[in-house]
Amino acid sequence: MGTRQGIDEQQLRRMVPVGAMVAPAQREVVNRMLVQSVAGGATLFCVGDEDPDSLFLVQGSVDLTAEDGESRTVAATDDAARYALAALKPRRFEARTRGPCLIARINSSVLDKMVGWDQLLRGENDSGYQVEELDLRTDRRWLSRLMQNEHFRRLPVASLQQLVARMQTLEMEKGTTVVRQGDEGDSYYFLASGRALVARQSDEQADTIEMAVLGPGEGFGEEALLSGQPRNASVTLMEDSVLVCLGKEEFSTLLNAPLMQRISAKEAADRVRDGAGLLDVRMESEFESGSLKGARNIPLYLLRLYARKLDKQRPWVVFCDNGSRSAAAAFLLGQDGFEALVLDGGLAANKRLEE
Repeated sequence: MGTRQGIDEQQLRRMVPVGAMVAPAQREVVNRMLVQSVAGGATLFCVGDEDPDSLFLVQGSVDLTAEDGESRTVAATDDAARYALAALKPRRFEARTRGPCLIARINSSVLDKMVGWDQLLRGENDSGYQVEELDLRTDRRWLSRLMQNEHFRRLPVASLQQLVARMQTLEMEKGTTVVRQGDEGDSYYFLASGRALVARQSDEQADTIEMAVLGPGEGFGEEALLSGQPRNASVTLMEDSVLVCLGKEEFSTLLNAPLMQRISAKEAADRVRDGAGLLDVRMESEFESGSLKGARNIPLYLLRLYARKLDKQRPWVVFCDNGSRSAAAAFLLGQDGFEALVLDGGLAANKRLEE
């Protein structure tokens, strides 16, 4: 894997459980690690701390001292340094560097999740679901792609295992229209490889509007599933592609439900006062007839095209008339890394946000 952020391949292989992970999971761990040079005499953590990170000693030595005064020293060359330092929490030891050290730090929950990803990529499964229909020698490719998708990264490992067990792999040829505008939505699709064009036929004109080009790691088809309305665009493959398909019921229960954040009008008002934006995803004509003060309007069918104009550094409270279109919009935004919150019940239940 070479050298990255001060950790060479030999040091990485020593780390438990990181060193034994398959390459995609290992890369994800390394990408999320923060490697720090720490001066001698520095306190890394204290007895009773419940900090969120796991710390690996890469170079140097650290003194570990318990509350009763018992102490021991761990050097980077010791077998004990293969494991995270005094990993149990609340911390049972104080950790202080003896001299200059190199420390690799990673969020413990991220590390736990990557252990789950590693099991999936190896074809191991403890969820009770059968996955023998997947050929992991070939499907490891799309499982690795799932790791890059913001939605799948946020799911609990148990939900991921159930999700993978329900997915179907489809190989499709260039030119295939996977979903067609106006059809009823029945599935969600994820591009494991290949590219796809999202296009919409305008109601007012004969012109076709090209909305987006999707590549590996991106999904489509969720709008109709969440809004209950017909497909608002067509998706056609631009090259031979491998897709992963999830049925409507599984999409709703295993993927969308664990991720959806619904908030009340009062919570929305609080978030707006703290800097969140308001996004109305109804049609332009609906927006012009009245909306919430300060809201921006991007209709759901245009969101793929114009989401890049939104500030990704701030949360967005998304709303429509009854909450269905805003649920689809929040899913789309979440896939692009936005923090999107759905105003529960939409405008029908919340005529205005409290000042």
